[in-house]
Amino acid sequence: MPQTSKKRKSSGKSKRQGQTPSDVLRDIASKVKTEAFIDLLDNYLYPALDELSMAAQWHILESLDLAQDTIKAAKWEGDIDYDGYEKRLNEMVKDLVAHVKHDMWDGYEDQGMMMVDISDEISGWLSTLWEAGVEKGQEIDLVHESLELCVEIVREAENCGSRLDFSETSCDVTITDTSGKLIYENSSNLMQSIAWVWKELLVSAASKKRSVSTLISDIEHLGIKKDVYDYLHRGDEKKQRNGLSYWDDHWTPEMRATAIMLLDKQNKG
Repeated sequence: MPQTSKKRKSSGKSKRQGQTPSDVLRDIASKVKTEAFIDLLDNYLYPALDELSMAAQWHILESLDLAQDTIKAAKWEGDIDYDGYEKRLNEMVKDLVAHVKHDMWDGYEDQGMMMVDISDEISGWLSTLWEAGVEKGQEIDLVHESLELCVEIVREAENCGSRLDFSETSCDVTITDTSGKLIYENSSNLMQSIAWVWKELLVSAASKKRSVSTLISDIEHLGIKKDVYDYLHRGDEKKQRNGLSYWDDHWTPEMRATAIMLLDKQNKG
């Protein structure tokens, strides 16, 4: 007759004097397979956790919240892949500069294709940066650093010495939120799209009471403050004076109020 597994009752006394719960858990984990360890947690530890005092449970929940935040951050850090993009984009610009030095006059068509490749690489990245930093509010500093890299790469491509002007290279940028709703679309200058994402990050972060002084100082240092602030407005108008759309229909009331606050500070400064 098959035997059924029964949960053993505790004697009420720990057999491991001087050991903490984490010591015992690590010891058990080192002796059993992963699936068996999960079963042991499910049968013994989880019920015990739920029977703790409310104060103890809240303390554990706070620790678990930190653990979940760490998991989310690790996910977005991988999705953003700053190191990978930095390596690829630097190599692409390096190849472009080398090609110009080798054949500035007759190689402009090939250089044009290389510029398109650089633009496409950045435009695809912008969607991930917006989703992470603005829609999800994750990895703000890493998104900031990534946008800096985008500007620096564009500047290097613009100054490569080719007969073609990188700033005149057309680039399709489409950004949707996780529900599939169109958030932003542009088919012209890549720097306009970078400035738009930077504006989104600035307003979103400031609306959540994060310090944005470094964001503002960096857009000043990079010479794109006007491009970024041109996307801010006070009223219900849909387009800038130059005809570009603001693309901010997705903004919350807090973000709209924050945009006005940023404009006020800019005017006072």
